[in-house]
Amino acid sequence: MPTSPTTATEESAVLQCPLCERVPKKPKKCKPLHGRLVCPKCRNAFASRRQLAFVIDTVIWELLAMVPLYYLGLIPGLNPTGFSIPSGAVGPVEIFFSYIFPLTFYFKDGFSGQSPGKYACGVQVVDVATHEPTGFGRSFKRNLCLIIPVAPLIVLFLMMKGRRWGDGWAKTKVVWTKHRFNPIFDDRGTRCTKCGYDLTGNTTGRCPECFTPVSVKAYQPVEKS
Repeated sequence: MPTSPTTATEESAVLQCPLCERVPKKPKKCKPLHGRLVCPKCRNAFASRRQLAFVIDTVIWELLAMVPLYYLGLIPGLNPTGFSIPSGAVGPVEIFFSYIFPLTFYFKDGFSGQSPGKYACGVQVVDVATHEPTGFGRSFKRNLCLIIPVAPLIVLFLMMKGRRWGDGWAKTKVVWTKHRFNPIFDDRGTRCTKCGYDLTGNTTGRCPECFTPVSVKAYQPVEKS
C-alpha cells in the first residue's frame, strides 16, 4: 500500500535510497537527483560517471584533432613525414581545425544517446518525454552551450543535480543505464524498475517478464521553496 506523502526532510529520514535501496547513514546529507532525494553515495557516483565520461570524450576528441595535425606537419617543431601542405591550402586547413572541427565535439552524444565516454561509463542521453535515446541533432543542441568559455566548468558542477545547461533546450536528460527504469530516471511510473516491461494494467503485483515484485514506493519530488 502506498504510504502517506512526506516532505523531503521526512523522506530522507525514513525511506531507502531509491537507487541502492539502503537507508542512508546520514539522512540530512541526501540531496536531489532529477528532483528526487538519493543518498550521497549514489548521487556522487552518478555525477562521477558523467564527469569521467566528459573527460574521456575530451581526450579522444583532442587526439582526433592532434593526429592529422601531427602528420600534416602543422604542429610547430614536428613534421615526422616531411609532408608539406601547399601554401594555398594552409589557410583553409587552419580554418577547418580552428572553427569547423571543434563543432564535431557537440555531436558526440548522437550515437544512440552515447558518446564513447558515456558508453564506457554506463550513462546515456534520452528524450525527457519518451525516454528514447537521442540522436545527433539533440546532441548538438544540448552541447552547444559548451561554446561559452566557462561553461564546461559550470556544467561539471550542475551534473550533480541531474539536468544541466542545454538539457532544457534540447528536452533531454542523462540516465544511469544500470538504473534507467528506476523512478529517479524514468518518472512515467509504468515500467518495471528492473527490466523495463510495461506494467500498465498489471494487477498481479509482479512483473510478468522478470517476476520482480511490483511495489509502490513513496519517493516524493523535492518540494520547491
